[in-house]
Amino acid sequence: MLTRWSDMGMGWDRSFAALDGFRREMEQVFRRLDEDWGAGFPLIGAEALSMGGPRLHVNDAGDEVVVMAELPGFKADDVNVSIEQGTLTLRGERGDETPEGYTVHRKERGAVRFTRTIALPAQVEADNVQANLKNGVLELRLPKVAAERPRSITIKAA
Repeated sequence: MLTRWSDMGMGWDRSFAALDGFRREMEQVFRRLDEDWGAGFPLIGAEALSMGGPRLHVNDAGDEVVVMAELPGFKADDVNVSIEQGTLTLRGERGDETPEGYTVHRKERGAVRFTRTIALPAQVEADNVQANLKNGVLELRLPKVAAERPRSITIKAA
């Protein structure tokens, strides 16, 4: 049979109730903070707000660095990619579009602006970068400079 802490005469129930109240207050604080920041600093949702831009995957594929960025609702003209001194910078801006003749009843997707800068794990040939935006995912293929590419070393048997 399960016994409640308060039934044991130790007063644990009141202590946990106080902690539970504190947890609820903190959830309200963070919810208000998220709502206030979301209105003043629009990004791509709450997750992106906490990270400072779109979600990224940066992979080393041997001869190249492959970067994948989630950019839902963006067109190729909305995004700017630049490489400078070993850093990759993604910038994007999507306008607020309401079709003519429509009346807005609820608006959860609005204008979005972001900048995200990351250090690249290797030197890359900036002139040979390939960029493709498809289905809301930006794929960047950044070929490494020759000095950064892996080399295979032949071992001689003695």
